[in-house]
Amino acid sequence: MVFVRGKRYTILPALTLDGFVAVDIFEGACNKKRFIDFILDQVPIMNPYPSSNNVIVMDNARIYHDVNLISILEGLGCRVIFLPPYSQIIIL
Repeated sequence: MVFVRGKRYTILPALTLDGFVAVDIFEGACNKKRFIDFILDQVPIMNPYPSSNNVIVMDNARIYHDVNLISILEGLGCRVIFLPPYSQIIIL
């Protein structure tokens, strides 16, 4: 077995059909506060649902399932969708 030790980085992307609109790259793991701050910073570039740029799709990481965040996003007109467990996104 090979174990790689070194710095680990987290990448938080905001992606639309037109490409990336924001990205946050930092050393270490992401916590709930950092994730929520990132998402709420992206809301101004989104439009109310059902316009374009307004559906937030996330995997099922525990930090994403924040009831207050989901409530805020829905109150701002966004639609929040979680991917099914063990799903994969393939970009061609």
